[in-house]
Amino acid sequence: MRRAIILILIVIFAATALSTYISRDQSTIAKSKKFSGTITAYQTDCFFDGICSITVDGKVVVIAAGFRAVGEQGKLTGVESMGDVETKIGSTAEVYAEKVDETNYTLYGSNEYYVNIK
Repeated sequence: MRRAIILILIVIFAATALSTYISRDQSTIAKSKKFSGTITAYQTDCFFDGICSITVDGKVVVIAAGFRAVGEQGKLTGVESMGDVETKIGSTAEVYAEKVDETNYTLYGSNEYYVNIK
């Protein structure tokens, strides 16, 4: 009897964990957006515990927040560091990020996210 109860609890726990993971994954996928455009601005306040971002055609993409890693986070490619973005104003960037609202996006939430500067 005790084994049966333990087995039932394990099955319930596993089902709950799987359901939570699938729901989180579907939510992230639904919010994920790809777009490309011209880099018009950048911000490097994460060097001082603020936000580092790149603005692409009026859409602000958060790259990092004060060098704090929180869960999964995408990558910035095409430059060696955030400090090099200044030389890329006017260049094209391809973005895959989580949409926060109409003008704000973030690389936090998935290792698959990226900003690729051309």
